[in-house]
Amino acid sequence: MSASSGEAAFVQRIERLEKEVRRQRGFALIASAVASLFLFSAAGAATGPMTIRDADGTATQIGGGYINFIDGSGKVRMYVGFTQSLRPHLSFHDGSGTERIFLGETNEGDPAFRQFDVSGKARTYAGTYTDGSYGFEVHDKSGTSAWHAYSNN
Repeated sequence: MSASSGEAAFVQRIERLEKEVRRQRGFALIASAVASLFLFSAAGAATGPMTIRDADGTATQIGGGYINFIDGSGKVRMYVGFTQSLRPHLSFHDGSGTERIFLGETNEGDPAFRQFDVSGKARTYAGTYTDGSYGFEVHDKSGTSAWHAYSNN
């Protein structure tokens, strides 16, 4: 009886050790990933943006505070990052590289959605304003407000 209970204790000990090794391997993998990310980030900050290209010519460019998604012809099609005034910004661009949709914060810190025509002129705007009101505007080709609705809440 003592031999079988000794064998059971041995098997349990082996199982605990294997579980501990798997757990430590997981921690080592996470630590390696974090260290690699830190090293690649530090290298990217020192040398400029990092670009990852796919076989079809599309690319992702990662820089300090932004990510560009680039099509096969080299045009930025989507931008995620910050404006020059460090406000969050998501924009979509057409095949010629013209910004067509903006979603983010204005320079005043107000949330906004803008849609642009093929020449890059703002045609629609929806958002809130610093005073707490919100509105929707439609602009003509010259950029003049053709229609708008505002609320003073």
